[in-house]
Amino acid sequence: MRRFNTFSKYRNVVAKLDKDKSLSFPGTTLNTDGLDSCNMITASQYFIGFKSNGNNIGVLSLNEYEKINNGVIPMGRPSIQAHSSAVNDFEFSPFAYDLLASVSNDKTLKLWEIPEDGIKENLNNALVTLVHDENTSGVNMVHFHPTVENIISTASLNKVYLWDIENQKIINTFNSENEIQYFSWKEDGSLFVRSLKANSNCLEIIDPRNSNSPTVGAGHPGSKATRALWLGNTNNIITTGFSRTRDREIFLWDTRNMSSSVFSSRMSFSPGILMPFFDSDTNLLYICGKGNNILLKYELKNNNLEDNNQLLVTSNNFTGATLVPKRALDVMKCEVGRILQVTKDTVTPITINVPRTNMRNFIPEIFPDTKGDVSALTTEEWINGVTKEVQKISLDPAKAVAAKAHNKNANPLKTNPVTVSVPAPKPSDGPVMPIQVSIGATARANPLSTKPNPLSSKPNPLSAKPNPLSSKANPINSGSSSNESLNKRSNPLNSSSESLNRRVNPLNSSSSSLNRRANPLNSSSSSLNKRANPLNRSSSSVNSDNNETKTKENDNQPPVTPAANIAMKFGSQASSYRFMSGKVKVQYDNLTGYWDNLTNEIDGIEVNNKFIAIPINGPGGRIAVLKTRESGRIPSTLNCILCGSTMTYYKFNPFNSNMLITGNENGNVQIWQIPDEGLNENLTEPDYSFSLFNGKTTLIEFNPLVENLVLVGGYDVGTGSTILKLLDINIKQEVFSEHEDKLNHPDIILNADWNYDGTKIATLCRDKNLRVIDMIKGEILKEGIASESNKGRVRWLGKSGKILSVGFDKQSNQEIRIFDENDLSKPLTALSIDLSSSLLCVHYDEDTNLIYLYGRGESNIKIYEFLEGQDPCCRLLLKINTESIQQGIAFDHKQYLDVAKVEINRAWVVSKDSIKSISFTVPRTKTEFFQDDLYCPTRDFEHSSMTIDSWKSGQITPLKTINLCPEGMKLLSENTTTRVVKSTAHLIRKVDDKSKGNVKDEFVNQLVARIGDSDSDSDSDNQLEQDNMEGLDDDEWVCIKNNK
Repeated sequence: MRRFNTFSKYRNVVAKLDKDKSLSFPGTTLNTDGLDSCNMITASQYFIGFKSNGNNIGVLSLNEYEKINNGVIPMGRPSIQAHSSAVNDFEFSPFAYDLLASVSNDKTLKLWEIPEDGIKENLNNALVTLVHDENTSGVNMVHFHPTVENIISTASLNKVYLWDIENQKIINTFNSENEIQYFSWKEDGSLFVRSLKANSNCLEIIDPRNSNSPTVGAGHPGSKATRALWLGNTNNIITTGFSRTRDREIFLWDTRNMSSSVFSSRMSFSPGILMPFFDSDTNLLYICGKGNNILLKYELKNNNLEDNNQLLVTSNNFTGATLVPKRALDVMKCEVGRILQVTKDTVTPITINVPRTNMRNFIPEIFPDTKGDVSALTTEEWINGVTKEVQKISLDPAKAVAAKAHNKNANPLKTNPVTVSVPAPKPSDGPVMPIQVSIGATARANPLSTKPNPLSSKPNPLSAKPNPLSSKANPINSGSSSNESLNKRSNPLNSSSESLNRRVNPLNSSSSSLNRRANPLNSSSSSLNKRANPLNRSSSSVNSDNNETKTKENDNQPPVTPAANIAMKFGSQASSYRFMSGKVKVQYDNLTGYWDNLTNEIDGIEVNNKFIAIPINGPGGRIAVLKTRESGRIPSTLNCILCGSTMTYYKFNPFNSNMLITGNENGNVQIWQIPDEGLNENLTEPDYSFSLFNGKTTLIEFNPLVENLVLVGGYDVGTGSTILKLLDINIKQEVFSEHEDKLNHPDIILNADWNYDGTKIATLCRDKNLRVIDMIKGEILKEGIASESNKGRVRWLGKSGKILSVGFDKQSNQEIRIFDENDLSKPLTALSIDLSSSLLCVHYDEDTNLIYLYGRGESNIKIYEFLEGQDPCCRLLLKINTESIQQGIAFDHKQYLDVAKVEINRAWVVSKDSIKSISFTVPRTKTEFFQDDLYCPTRDFEHSSMTIDSWKSGQITPLKTINLCPEGMKLLSENTTTRVVKSTAHLIRKVDDKSKGNVKDEFVNQLVARIGDSDSDSDSDNQLEQDNMEGLDDDEWVCIKNNK
């Protein structure tokens, strides 16, 4: 059964851009120009190296942000004067945190030893300099051997070199007839893979100790650069590259069968290469792209990549990145990974954490042993065919060993671990097991303290200052609490005569500080919170009078919802739609002749409750019409609407499903009536045709509230401007013709949209200006710059008074901006989306505040959530893969959704050969109930609310709303059949045999009291089932039913 599936420990990891620790590089201090194979940055346990100005390499400590003001790295800082030509690649040794290798166009490989306290003056003299062949044009890549510390591999344009750096000689070379784009070692050092640029990019797996021919794989079909990364010590290789249509691709290969990939994923078009990083301890794969701002996560399971998750969208695009070694992570904060992001002028850490409620102790299940820094083999042993992995070490701070340096005189970067056993004071109502506090190899603050650890000498995770307790016996006597038990001079864990210092002992024995976490079985009158928490959360669990008062105050507060719990932990309100998914289904296949040469102003598909309309290639402006609620194979010959001239715009009438209006290149606007059974023959004569413009028709938009009122726009060849007209398609006349001169635009209108009550429109013109126009008064109210490009689209965001525009920024990145309709001088929010040439189209769902962005020629839908009144007021939720190159997308009306499957939206996607539907659903367990927290009453867009005369007089009548709840379906908010309460199994502590019975009785009494209180509160309905949940681990919850 599905409920017994084994889930990954890392499925809920959270990534955070740690801007407080960001480093800023003014001027040319940070160099982000280089080859596609260069990551622009590298890291060891203690240092980071980056490309600096000129041909230099800058070096900083991993915690440099603590040494400088505001994180600004001054210009002219000492660096490594590395090469006489451009630095192409550089990497720290996995066996010595202070040894750095670099290669350059000057044909040399150089090794540098970083001083223990960093670079205080320019470093010019390399430890080792090795020169490559004279006919080598330059050296592009360098990688240390994963198991032998004295072997380094480098790659030029068509040759891989293996160097013995101890004897300073070449071990072997591996030529290629094609350009080498990237190479990577298997973790045991027995094989390496390289990606080659051929007629079609290919892969080669080479055994460097065997003369056999390499194993060859197909690679990516595109002509641009690729990368190949061996995934740890597995049989899998990940490659990133491009398709023939320049879409970015991710392939997973099994080295035992390279005939085809075992996994593939296609992303949207972008010229930047994807950079993969693999953590072999957790099997997590991180992928980011140069020129993009998205960080993806996959997990390698059973020869496949699973658990695809968009971890983070950063404010700036990646120009480089690297993965920080595991021994530098803050394991006491459940940090399982850290990526350093390089932008054009900053280096910012991205921390990746597993959210846990209890982070006092080291958690070994999420931190498996990691590779140490002791070489597994000598050079001779490896050459003779021995294969051996590097010995692994524990990440537990109490078991930490000294970090290894190349400089033999360097001080070891660690502290000696000391374990202090602190007995808990015995409260009056029951004993508690003593807690062990490990103090040692980490320099982070004590997990039980709000102050810095006095033992730390460096903010680096491996402190260089020895623990003053390392040579002394434990001074804490379990039978004494006097001040003589701790000596201030010898023990930093000094306590007052009243209690042990709270930084060490959470069980402070003073009259006001029994920690709620230390003693869960406190039986004071306020220790059991009726609503959600059985543990006393006040500052004092001994003074029952004070606690009683505070508990009563807390009971008057509203219960904490799951979203609020997540917000308290991670800093932002959680979205109800963050786990939304999209299911793709083919409705029509065998589509031939689709007209994909559309302008940016035209939508590639139009849909209503009866028909689907798509443009077809051919003379006369052809539009095919299909049934919306049917599916199947499209015949090779389709009956079409023939406009008589090239079609430039088309729209369905929202209040008449059989009416389609088209605009043509000859300036005509035509009205077509489609029979209920569809087109049995070509439709050549329109019901009516308006001749309005001497240039092409560029705009058709129906008023969302008024029947028969449509806005049309057309190009005036004589003036080069766009003319706006309002038409009454019932009486075939213009409305407010006297306003036309006031509404002219100086160039072509790219897009327009009516506001919530149908009185104003927002237009986006090729002159880059966004305008808000009162259509009843016929005047332009506001005007401002929408974007840096002369392409874009615009949408009103419901009744919020905010306007969304999409376009491109100065770097040609897709961009969205949100404006207030009363102030178009500057945007409220501006977000860079992706580096792509495709113009984004927009659909806004006013019921859920979700913004759907999709580009023609891409293969995904980006979903953002509009957060009115917050800064920023827009955030990315997720991406949905459409599984094909989309040419257009349209959305269905809400009343046709399947609410029983918690379907909150449905989209229709047209590609060159098919039409698909995508069902957007939110996972819920109680699908037999109507999810009234997701479905609000929605506006009925199929029935108008007023006539044109009422609209002209200013008598605005809103649309009627529809309740989507089916008849007979119960509301989720009325469901009281089940409750979810927190398990108390974790509260039991081991105690002495003599007191086991008493503790058991005490625990049972409190548990019964909790259940009784919970039953008495069950009458407080009008809450959702999930409001009583807390954000804890799955195994900490149990489900019980009423009256059982």
